[in-house]
Amino acid sequence: MSPLRDYLLDAYEFADLRRRNRAIDVAIKIDDRDSQDVLSSFCTMTVRVLDSSEGTLILSIQHIPLTGESRSLIEDGGGNIRALPDGYAAEIKLKVKSVTFIRKVARAIRQTIGRGKRYHNPNWKWICPRTAASLERFATVLKTYNTERQ
Repeated sequence: MSPLRDYLLDAYEFADLRRRNRAIDVAIKIDDRDSQDVLSSFCTMTVRVLDSSEGTLILSIQHIPLTGESRSLIEDGGGNIRALPDGYAAEIKLKVKSVTFIRKVARAIRQTIGRGKRYHNPNWKWICPRTAASLERFATVLKTYNTERQ
């Protein structure tokens, strides 16, 4: 088991309690969805540790609130975006030190909504701030991991 994966499992309190075996390599849920959130357009986020020695991660975001700014930011950062029947999904390959990039994505998603702005999904009014907050928390967790590792 990798130290990075262990750290992420501890930081996110092993969110899926059905999976008690930490050695099984499953994606780690990093969004703040709970049993109260039943909306199908909720932005689901998971991270998978690919290589602990290099600190390589894959961040997957389902139903991402996608605008031109966030699309170009993700694609310029080497991410892939694919269309879903009811939205978009993004997959971004990250390094453990990609904290600044994650915060930029969070900022772009947070700025999707606001006074006078138009967006095609009215649920984004609630989804964007929560998605951005989850990404900010993930960036903070990675930053703390980097600090403790040095």
